[in-house]
Amino acid sequence: MEPITPIAISEESYERIRNAIFEGVFKPGQRLDVGRIAKEFGISKQPVKDAINRLELEGLVTIKPRSGSFVRSINKKDIHNILQVRLMIETFAVANIEKDKLKTTLPAMADCIANMEEILKNSPFEFLKYNECDIAFHEQIVSLANNPELIRSYRLLHSHYLTAWGYYSKAYSRAIVADKEHGDIFNSLVERDFQTAQAIVQSHIQTAEAGLENLWNETKLD
Repeated sequence: MEPITPIAISEESYERIRNAIFEGVFKPGQRLDVGRIAKEFGISKQPVKDAINRLELEGLVTIKPRSGSFVRSINKKDIHNILQVRLMIETFAVANIEKDKLKTTLPAMADCIANMEEILKNSPFEFLKYNECDIAFHEQIVSLANNPELIRSYRLLHSHYLTAWGYYSKAYSRAIVADKEHGDIFNSLVERDFQTAQAIVQSHIQTAEAGLENLWNETKLD
């Protein structure tokens, strides 16, 4: 890896380490040697530490006191459990929408969909960039219940980062995404058809889990 320029050192450190995790350069369970990474990047240790702390918040890294920082290990059962909780939170949020919150949330959801559609036009497909927009869209769904504790619990799942990692690390190169379902969820909310919106959200998450399970089976990994 080439040295990092002084511009946006912390951000670039984060992106490089995150991408290295997604691309399998750093393997699950591998210790992240801060000193070695900093030396390869040609920078001080602090930006690398900042990046690792950020990756811990996203669920991709585990920091063990007096042992170091390690790439998180995850298996099919972990993903299943995480997506089950995500399913409960998102369907609950749609079933308990505060109507005033809906008015302010719909424009933000429309922006997320527009951004995802733009990314889908690009070649090669920018999977991680799309994933960030997907996170923003689904957090808007959870915010509809106007419950800060629900949002906090949802973010602690790290669901999108971990499921994206599952796809990316197994060379999921097909740009097949459930973009239409995002639009269907949005349209149902616009029409105040909350029962349909809830059903689509449920199908959307179950489809993601089925896709990941197929990938795990194809690669014969746990």
